Amino acid sequence: MDKSTGSRTLLLIFPPLVGYLVYAMSRMSLGVVLPSIQSAFGIFEVQAGVLVSTSILSIAIAMAFGGYLADRIGVTATFLLGLILLTSGLWFMSAASDFVNLAGFLALAGVGGGIINPTVYTGLENICPLPEA
Repeated sequence: MDKSTGSRTLLLIFPPLVGYLVYAMSRMSLGVVLPSIQSAFGIFEVQAGVLVSTSILSIAIAMAFGGYLADRIGVTATFLLGLILLTSGLWFMSAASDFVNLAGFLALAGVGGGIINPTVYTGLENICPLPEA
C-alpha cells in the first residue's frame, strides 16, 4: 500500500468512525445524565427505567434493519440516514417539554444509532476488505 492509498483509506474511514463515536457517546451518557433528567422532568424511577429501555429497544430493533438498508439503498445513504435520525433525536430531546416527548425523541435517536452501528461495520468492510483465507 503506497502513501496516497493509505491517506485515502484514512480519509474514508474517518467520517464513519466519528459518526460511531457520536452514537457511542450519546448511548453511554444516558446513564450519567439520568439523575439530572429525573430532577428536571420530575419523573419517577420507573419512568427513568422506561427511558433506558426505550433507548435499548429502539437501537436493537433498528440494528436488525441497518444491514438490510445498507444493501438496498447503499452504505453512504444509510449512514447519512442514521446520522440524521440520531442527530435529530438528540437535538429534539433538548427541546422536549414532557416525558412522552423525551421518550419519543430518545427512541428516534435510538433508531438512528441502531442504523449507524451495522452500517459502519459494513462500510469499513467495503473500504478495507479482509484478505481471503
